[in-house]
Amino acid sequence: MTGGQLMAAAERRLGPYWSMTRSQVYRELPVLADMGYVRLGKPGPRSSQPYAITALNDVIWYVESNTKPNMLARFAPRTEPFQTWTIPAGGGVVRNMMPTRDGGLALAESGVNKVALATIR
Repeated sequence: MTGGQLMAAAERRLGPYWSMTRSQVYRELPVLADMGYVRLGKPGPRSSQPYAITALNDVIWYVESNTKPNMLARFAPRTEPFQTWTIPAGGGVVRNMMPTRDGGLALAESGVNKVALATIR
């Protein structure tokens, strides 16, 4: 997903609750990449830069990799709570995650060479 695609998706999902500008999105994406929260992809046309961000059932999921142990976090824009859970392997840096066909999350933990599967209840 590029910054423009992220902006469009965020406006669709968060528009009634949260306003943002393109300059805010593009300013924060490199910072989030440096912190390990999003993963830089291959540049596309016009040097657009994709970042890995996961949404599942109107909930935004990310990993706090700068903590020990790593934490899986969720933000529900409609109700605005943040929640976190410890990632059991703990030592890996999750650089990519995606929804699974059964409604969970798959997390690639690069530092420990594992894939974590999270069941969403």
